[in-house]
Amino acid sequence: ADAHRRLQRLIENVNAVCGTFYQEQFLERAHEMDAEEGDVDKVKEQMERDGTLQKQFEFSPANGNVAFASATVGWAFRVEDFAGLISQKLGMKAEGLALAMWPPDGKDAYFNPKTRAVSRKDETG
Repeated sequence: ADAHRRLQRLIENVNAVCGTFYQEQFLERAHEMDAEEGDVDKVKEQMERDGTLQKQFEFSPANGNVAFASATVGWAFRVEDFAGLISQKLGMKAEGLALAMWPPDGKDAYFNPKTRAVSRKDETG
């Protein structure tokens, strides 16, 4: 759990830095469109249509745009890849296991080896 929290904080820090890039892009776009005070909403609407809003700067293993790697040892994987490898051994669907490994909402998930199910409540005692 400690390693997971460290990785989570690292990704949050990266997202904070990328958020500044988003703000910069927004301001540049507003300047390009010669936005006057009342036109900022129009710039935002245009950016949403272009698909260039903050989502492109948000990284999350749940979105599949984060890989964990070691150049020293020579391996890399995404959560989906790892879930695919171990889901067969656990007798689970890879998609469900990937959601449990890095839930989009950030809440903890627990694997019960007896039932081979994932839940939000630690039932292993």
